[in-house]
Amino acid sequence: MRTKKNISYNTTYESDAKPCSLVLPNDPAHLKSLREKLDEYKIKRENSPYLAPAFIKFFRNDYKIAILERLLERGTLEPDHLAHELRRAGDFDQEKFDQAVGIIRKHCETKFEPTYASPNLVFAG
Repeated sequence: MRTKKNISYNTTYESDAKPCSLVLPNDPAHLKSLREKLDEYKIKRENSPYLAPAFIKFFRNDYKIAILERLLERGTLEPDHLAHELRRAGDFDQEKFDQAVGIIRKHCETKFEPTYASPNLVFAG
């Protein structure tokens, strides 16, 4: 029997179904916006006050960075393969990874504007 599990961002998956591949869009402007989104995630990670060395584990942004980097590098991504690599590398949170896959899938399907104002974004903290 298949069961559905709801996760954030209106993304659902069937627990016994394999996640579909992620594929980069063909539109150059959309690709540019994905690269900008990757930069945004990296800036947020670098400026996060919660990433003290003693507390570093994979946060959802780290999964989004890993997914986008691999996707931009190869053009397609099998989420199961990346999840397996990350699981072998250490701490792994399947739920956060699945949420990150859903977010990146939505970014690939829908053109968007980055949410940061400049590359010098600094978070108050």
